[in-house]
Amino acid sequence: MKYVFSAPALAITLALLSANAAAAWTPAGDLFDGSGFYDKASVKRTGPLVSFNIMVNFKEPDPPRNGRPGAASTIAVIEMDCRQALMRRLSSEGHVGRDGTGAITKKNDAPAGWRQINLQNFARRDPMLGLYNQMCPAAKAPAPK
Repeated sequence: MKYVFSAPALAITLALLSANAAAAWTPAGDLFDGSGFYDKASVKRTGPLVSFNIMVNFKEPDPPRNGRPGAASTIAVIEMDCRQALMRRLSSEGHVGRDGTGAITKKNDAPAGWRQINLQNFARRDPMLGLYNQMCPAAKAPAPK
C-alpha cells in the first residue's frame, strides 16, 4: 500500500494536534464540575461579542456511556455578549485525560442557545461570572456586598 503525504495537510494536522499543548491556560476558578482555565491568546473581540477557549478538568470523570470512555476534561469555545450579559458554547470536545489530553470521547460543533449570566445572585455565583468580568471589563458586574 502506498501512502502519499501532502506537506500542507501534514502541517495542518500537526498544528491541530499541538494546539492544546501550545495554549497558555490561565486559571479561571471553579467552572461547572471542575477547575476551569481559559486561553488568553484565543480571545477574539467583535463589537460587543468576545469568544475564547476554556478548559475544565472535572473533579470526577464522566462515567463511560455507550461503550465509550468518560471525559476527564473538556475544551470548549465560549462566546459572550458583553452588552447583554449572555453566553453560549460554540463547540466542545471531551477528552479521556486531564488538561485536554488523550482521545476525544465526545465532540459537539453545534452552538448552544444563549443563556443569561447571573450578575445579581451573589449567594450562588454563576460559574461564568468571573470570566464575564475579565472578558467584559467595561460591563463588569458589581462586587458582592
